Amino acid sequence: MKLRRDPELFLVAEDRGRVVGTAMGAWDGRRGWIYHLGVRPGYRRMEVGTGLVREVEARMRRKGVRKVNALIFPSNGPSIGFFSKNGYSVSEMVEAQKYLDDGDGGEEGKGHQPSGARGRPRGRAPPT
Repeated sequence: MKLRRDPELFLVAEDRGRVVGTAMGAWDGRRGWIYHLGVRPGYRRMEVGTGLVREVEARMRRKGVRKVNALIFPSNGPSIGFFSKNGYSVSEMVEAQKYLDDGDGGEEGKGHQPSGARGRPRGRAPPT
């Protein structure tokens, strides 16, 4: 599905035929997004991630994207540092999630989480 929507924003870095990094970007028509950036541990600090991010940004510019956001888990300090070093400003953002299917045909919207998941609200909804 992803490769049909924004195939030019899905990048793979290789070294002698071996995948050493990937980046998955998207454009929702308003903002560019980097949903995933991964580099094999032995290839970190070798400019693989920086190269992937710069290439995704260049491709987004050609599409008309003016602002790009990167999704980073708050606990991922190395990734926060990486994106900060590459010119991204880190902001507090609250994420809301909903599983649309619990896998067993159960009721919609009952807030199911996979077994073993530890759900904890990451923000408060405004009073209604």
